[in-house]
Amino acid sequence: MFKRYFLRSRLDRTTFQVPKTSYRRLALFLVLTLLMALSAMAQAQSSLQFNGTNQYVTFGAATSTLGTQSFTLECWIWRAGTGTATSTGTGGINAVPLITKGRGEADGDNRDVNYFLGINGTTGSYGPANVLVADFEEGTGTTDPALNHPVCGVTAIANSVWYHAAVTYDSPSRRWRLYLNGNLEKDTVLAAGTRFPQYLSIQHAGLGTAFNSTGVQAGFFAGTLDEPRIWNYARTQLQIQQTINSEITSPQSGLLGRWGLNEGTGTIAYNTVTTGPNGTLVNTPVWTTGSPFNVPFTIPTAPSGLTATAMSAIQINLGWTDNSANEAAFEIERSTAGAGGPFTLRATVTANTVAYSDTGLTSVTPFWYRVRAVNGAGGSSYSEVATATTQSPAPPNPASGLTATAPSSYQMNLSWTSNSTNETAFEIWRSTDGGMIFSQLTSVPASTVSYSDNAVNSSAQYYYRVRATNGSGQSA
Repeated sequence: MFKRYFLRSRLDRTTFQVPKTSYRRLALFLVLTLLMALSAMAQAQSSLQFNGTNQYVTFGAATSTLGTQSFTLECWIWRAGTGTATSTGTGGINAVPLITKGRGEADGDNRDVNYFLGINGTTGSYGPANVLVADFEEGTGTTDPALNHPVCGVTAIANSVWYHAAVTYDSPSRRWRLYLNGNLEKDTVLAAGTRFPQYLSIQHAGLGTAFNSTGVQAGFFAGTLDEPRIWNYARTQLQIQQTINSEITSPQSGLLGRWGLNEGTGTIAYNTVTTGPNGTLVNTPVWTTGSPFNVPFTIPTAPSGLTATAMSAIQINLGWTDNSANEAAFEIERSTAGAGGPFTLRATVTANTVAYSDTGLTSVTPFWYRVRAVNGAGGSSYSEVATATTQSPAPPNPASGLTATAPSSYQMNLSWTSNSTNETAFEIWRSTDGGMIFSQLTSVPASTVSYSDNAVNSSAQYYYRVRATNGSGQSA
């Protein structure tokens, strides 16, 4: 039985009965909603502060989940002090660790460094102190196993300032790139050879320190760290800028680990990549206010002077003027329908690029192009539209070295050398009157360099010739 409360309308004096339990349910709903909102706000502001002497996060060895030949490492940092540096080995760096999988321990086996992103501890041959640095040691099967490859930035990391730090390494191209706040700090290509990191390293991975193969830590970051991410490929500058000011909460291709550090309490840093390891907080790093996610970008100035020049039947070369100093990339769009489009994205090229070759085209076909500069703020307006029509294909070069052999009384085997790359077929011609009159015997596909003539008579004499052909005509 519940009590009844009576409310009277000023208009019609009608009496309403409101159960007391309904008020309680409404109050409870409002309280829960408020608590959920406050919890979400608290999580959105959370990060981890390290004391620079003994606090860190460990992921364990994680060889199968965090080991990688190419990588992108990125995080937000707020430096509070010098911290403690550690070495990545002979020929490596002496740096304060941020995101790491390994440190100096052994050379030439699975105890080499997979990757190390940090702040340079001392001025060295590779660069000045207090700037971003990164390193790895080559793995088994490379040109120089155990060789260190340090790379160093140029901008000093000040205390009490939020920065976004990132480094990428692409093994196939052997290319290092360092970024600070989404801006390129260093771009270098390693010497020719097979040069990938020791991705089978059993050294442990972590934040704010670096580990050996048994999990013993050395070097400590003094400051706050937020939104660390590890990818298994080298992200472009544009990709880094496009996600620099937001958290990544959904699955992403190539993302091995992302720790939002939004728990705000406890000793576990949860990985939003379900197949990757969670982190364990050691020696009580402090949960604190998170990064601002506020790197400013302005839309770049549009490129101009776009030109398109047909170089062959399958290639058009583009050129333009770069009018901006802050683009992360250029987007090249193409249309086959006319200057009014529709246009589709043909390619994205790196900042400061002012030329592009569009290949694999159809001969005697018009194409229209436009280009724009892009960065984390978005895209500029487009350049003017430029057009070109691919050339007619040149006739193929003639074949050479034709030979004819008779393996039997009723077969003649032919072979020749192809000297062209643009033939569509080879025509085989035969004469039975001493070479006075030839008639086409057959045609064989491009790249074919032999043929067996089985329509011959015993003791008869035959003469042959071969020529390459394509849509523009025939070779000599």
